[in-house]
Amino acid sequence: MADDKKEQEAQEVQKVKKKKSPIMLIVAGLLVLVIIAGGGYFFFSRGSSNSGSNKIAALTYFPLKTFVVNLAGNQGRRYLKVTMQFGIDNPSLSKELHVKSIIMRDSIISILSSKLYDDISSEDGKNVLKSQIKHMINKILKTGRINSVYFTTFVIQ
Repeated sequence: MADDKKEQEAQEVQKVKKKKSPIMLIVAGLLVLVIIAGGGYFFFSRGSSNSGSNKIAALTYFPLKTFVVNLAGNQGRRYLKVTMQFGIDNPSLSKELHVKSIIMRDSIISILSSKLYDDISSEDGKNVLKSQIKHMINKILKTGRINSVYFTTFVIQ
C-alpha cells in the first residue's frame, strides 16, 4: 500500500512537470520573440538615422515627359523609349527646370539619339547614360544642380 501511494505521488509529480513543460516552452518562446523584436527595432531605428538615408528621403523628384528616339546605326530600325525623373534636393530648382524644359529636352534627345544599341543595352551603359544626362543638364542650370537621374521606363526595340 505504501508503494502504491509512492507510485501515485510520483505520477502526480510527473503530471505537474508535464504541465509546466509546455508553459515553460511558451514563456521561453515569447521571451525569444521579444528579444528579436527589440533587436530589430534597435537595428532599423538606428539605421534610418544614417545621413545617406536622410539624403534620399530629402530628394524631390522632377518628372520628364517620355522620350522616343531612333538609335544611331541600324538605319533607324531600333528605337529607344525612355521616361526619367531627376532627383533634386532643392525644391525651388523645379521652377528653373520648368523654364528650361525645352533646352533640356533638346539636349537629352541629342544624347539619346547618338547612342548605339550596344552602348545602352547593359547596366553599365545605362549608368554612363545617366551620368552624361546629369552632366549635360547641370551645365544648363544656374540656380542649382540635379543629384541623380532615374529611368522609370526604358525600352529598346
